[in-house]
Amino acid sequence: MSALAALGALLSLAAGVAIAAAGVFEAGLGVSSNDVAVAEVAAAYLLLIGLLQLVFAWGWWALRRWAWALGALAQAIGLLATILAAATRFIEAGHATLAILVHGALLGYLLSPSVRRAFPWHEPSNPTHSSGRPW
Repeated sequence: MSALAALGALLSLAAGVAIAAAGVFEAGLGVSSNDVAVAEVAAAYLLLIGLLQLVFAWGWWALRRWAWALGALAQAIGLLATILAAATRFIEAGHATLAILVHGALLGYLLSPSVRRAFPWHEPSNPTHSSGRPW
């Protein structure tokens, strides 16, 4: 899973850089400022998701307890962003369907009991203070 997350991170970062460069190029050509702004927002989103995935990949590899929460958060954000992008027709229906299936499957995998048990959700060393929360 960590190798796939690292690969996804690299792809997201590359796409974010490419879209940002295309937006700068389009701005130089005099393309509509609305189109350039949409490209820059998409690039910023991809760069942010890429960084989150990179940090998640390292934490997953090391079985850090925060990595589970970060992975679940990143998949939930990706799922919601894809649904929003599909509803506004920002992406094609085929791409949206594939992305929703992938984000949903990964979120379901992260929420499965066996995966949750793999992370160190141990009780705090102070028995008088136990919130039951993983962080």
